[in-house]
Amino acid sequence: MGGEDDNTIYRDMWLFKNGIFTQQTDLPEPMTFFSAAMLDSNTLFVASSLKTNYLLDVNTFQWTQIASRTIINPGSDHVSGKFYSAIDDEYQIATVMYNGIQIYSPKNDAWRNGDPWPTNVEGFGYTAAVQNDDNSFYMIGGLRDVYVYLNDLYEFGATGFNEKIPDILGTTRRYHVALAIPSSHVPC
Repeated sequence: MGGEDDNTIYRDMWLFKNGIFTQQTDLPEPMTFFSAAMLDSNTLFVASSLKTNYLLDVNTFQWTQIASRTIINPGSDHVSGKFYSAIDDEYQIATVMYNGIQIYSPKNDAWRNGDPWPTNVEGFGYTAAVQNDDNSFYMIGGLRDVYVYLNDLYEFGATGFNEKIPDILGTTRRYHVALAIPSSHVPC
């Protein structure tokens, strides 16, 4: 979905199914430096690096614009993941940005600020995220400060940052991808 090269920011969206790539509906606007997470089996959440955010019905490919975040994150990488909020009795999306954390409530179509960063973490940039289960997601590696690269794993859930597993990657990195492998105990 989306992305850029030296001259163009794209809005196309492709689906890989049965060994074939097919172009689907376009993103509602050209996007780069954005994040996405599945809210449920029928709904894709997409947060742009600016304030505009969307939900996509994956059955009808219809986009719905949702409430704008109060923290703008222009030109900065961020990740999103799903967790269950027992207080609000719903699944919510946390968008973790270099300059803050915002949490989206689909029931209220509203954003709120998340808890502060863990001790000694000023922010995350260029990290990878992978959904752990319906209650939390992991953020792996990335950039904490100018030229301070990470190789740690943080879990984010309903209570904020739950744990840190230090040095899980062996080497520091950014601009990487994380995937959940069903038979694995650790995301890779």
